[in-house]
Amino acid sequence: MEVTYPITPLQRIQTRNHLIARVQAISFPERRRLKEGKEIQSSSPLIKLIPYIDGAGVLRVTGRLNNSPISSNIKHP
Repeated sequence: MEVTYPITPLQRIQTRNHLIARVQAISFPERRRLKEGKEIQSSSPLIKLIPYIDGAGVLRVTGRLNNSPISSNIKHP
């Protein structure tokens, strides 16, 4: 990613998503399996939350908001 000054809003969003994904990779070993397209173990505390990796590489979970008509970014900030 090329850095220009001042930092653009897109660069800020990309950087934030990258940092979130890095912290999640450290905190949630299940993330690797999801990124590889594999299922996570049934003993994982995340299993009930129906986790997935979004287009930016960030670990997200679904829930009752999944059926609402609002955008994904609002459902999963």
